[in-house]
Amino acid sequence: MDKIMNRIKKKQLLRYKDLIPEITIDTTFLEPTCGNGNFVIEILKRKFDLCKKKADYIRALKSVYAIDILEDNIAECKQRVKKLYESYGQRENIDFIIDTNIFYGNSLAIMNLLEMCNATVDK
Repeated sequence: MDKIMNRIKKKQLLRYKDLIPEITIDTTFLEPTCGNGNFVIEILKRKFDLCKKKADYIRALKSVYAIDILEDNIAECKQRVKKLYESYGQRENIDFIIDTNIFYGNSLAIMNLLEMCNATVDK
């Protein structure tokens, strides 16, 4: 059953990925409910495929953000991103970037807070 569900999820993910228009190394993405990182990994693969030098990989990584409400999902997402980065032959320590850009939180609460701040600034 798990294999079937994973296959269905992968097909859905690929369809969503194809809805995203042109991606560059610097295109910024925010995944507000990243889970274990399926969408984040697909986006990073596309970005990393465009990289030509070491600095490009860091730029690509710095422009992807992810939030999830479950700490274990965040831990798995971070591990997967690091493994993917290393699979492209990159060896720099990226822990700071990953810890800054992929974090535990409630994206709905964060969005509500931002909306309240904007409403206060707009007045």
